Amino acid sequence: MSIKLFDNDEKNTLFNELGLELVVLTNGTFRIEEDVSSMKLVLKGIILESELVEALHSMGITKHTLNEIEAYANKYKEEIDVNILLKAIKLYHILDELD
Repeated sequence: MSIKLFDNDEKNTLFNELGLELVVLTNGTFRIEEDVSSMKLVLKGIILESELVEALHSMGITKHTLNEIEAYANKYKEEIDVNILLKAIKLYHILDELD
């Protein structure tokens, strides 16, 4: 399934590739849809329920931006699996451009 959300073919290809990867990695929790708001809501859930964000919360770090979560993910990617998290963040940034 391929959805065209952007006027730019390169951005559509990147969106669909990342989206399909996330569909597989999340066992269908994330689905590619035409409703951007629904996709962003699911991505927020994936991000906020990630192992990394839960670890941050357990350390008392409860207020953070998406960019800060991404920075923590890149910092700790050798110690914790953040593959799904980083893809979700990247896709969220892409969808954010539509708002």
